[in-house]
Amino acid sequence: MISSKDIDANGLTRAQAEEIESKVKDAFGRRLYAAILKKGITQAETARRAGIGRYNVNNYLQGRALPTPLTLQKLAEALDMKPSDLMPENAFEQAAAEKTPPKDVYSISSLAGGKARVQLDKVVRMSTALKIGQLIDDEAGSSD
Repeated sequence: MISSKDIDANGLTRAQAEEIESKVKDAFGRRLYAAILKKGITQAETARRAGIGRYNVNNYLQGRALPTPLTLQKLAEALDMKPSDLMPENAFEQAAAEKTPPKDVYSISSLAGGKARVQLDKVVRMSTALKIGQLIDDEAGSSD
């Protein structure tokens, strides 16, 4: 069952928040790549001008990380542009608004003693959710 720890302040599940962050990272990487190409410099030169490590630039380009606000400012200055050209202020809202086909995500991991761990992240009708919860409650009561 999804607990309050799995839902952020915006009402998103952890998986939804991670998906939005991933979209923002990818979009930032594409914008940074386009800006570097337009400037006609290398990743290493971009890093040198911004005063950051080349591996940081590579991580941004690969969509693995987002810069801090200070690093974003340094990158923008190195590329003669505004930080908002690289990362719009509403980047997270834009990513959240993009329609993504829902994913049916579940996993089953075998445990000792004939038990299994089931993880589920799927939108279902409330009646279905209540049935799943009841099954879990019944199982917990009978197996202890």
